[in-house]
Amino acid sequence: MARGNGLSDAYAATLLRLKAQKGNRSGLGLKALMWMLYSERPLRAGELCHALAVETGSPHLDPENIPPLQTLQACCLGLVVVEESSSTVRLVHFTLQEYLLSDPALFHNPHSAIAEVCLTYLNSGSIRALSPTCPWDPSTRPLLEYASCYWRKHARRETTETVEELALRLLDRRATQFGFRLLG
Repeated sequence: MARGNGLSDAYAATLLRLKAQKGNRSGLGLKALMWMLYSERPLRAGELCHALAVETGSPHLDPENIPPLQTLQACCLGLVVVEESSSTVRLVHFTLQEYLLSDPALFHNPHSAIAEVCLTYLNSGSIRALSPTCPWDPSTRPLLEYASCYWRKHARRETTETVEELALRLLDRRATQFGFRLLG
């Protein structure tokens, strides 16, 4: 058996087990893989956990939704690792990335899904309440930097009506802060 086929078989078997997990464990594992596969840069553990906690369209962030890192790792069944030195979460091997990308049906509109999470996060009450002039502790809002910097890139790759609505809400709020009105 060729080495590549053996890895593909192992990945396929692990993905089947991941999808068969009970409760929300399957969805959590798949979302984590999607984020690691399609994010614009490697994510730190806190960023990924907060991203997975966002309920698209919700006006508030529920801290109860933030999965512990150990739970996230368990849901991914060994397909992800956390770099000790940087706390960066990554796929276990570059061949896993190749394997996942070879199945375009595995993740439905991943860039728009990420854009929706980023925009929901930026539109949430706790983020809107931050003062643009006062310093804030990045550990309390770990997804803020990624969401602020990359929502546009994801939205350009795939846009849904939800992405458009969330982007307009964010941009209208920002314009209002500067004395403009974008929406009626």
